[in-house]
Amino acid sequence: MTATTDQLANQSVFSTTEAPQLKTVIQSLPKECFEKNRLKAWLSVLVSICAVALGYTAIAMCPWFLLPLAWFFTGTALTGFFVIAHDCGHRSLPSVVG
Repeated sequence: MTATTDQLANQSVFSTTEAPQLKTVIQSLPKECFEKNRLKAWLSVLVSICAVALGYTAIAMCPWFLLPLAWFFTGTALTGFFVIAHDCGHRSLPSVVG
């Protein structure tokens, strides 16, 4: 196992003597990571909306002993809205207009 980690350390983009700079880390990422995909972005919005609607429906329709599971599911689904809003704050989602 030591030989494997030594081989990976020798092939690394980063030098082991100094901390990597942000520019070096960004350059090591593939270009696909920086491409904005409108379909993928709006699909994540749609999935979050559907999951929250399903969660609220489950809260309204479930018997009392299943409510904690419905609460957990709905809370997790609502977290999707936070993630989308956070990405919008970083301007990582494509805009509607262009």
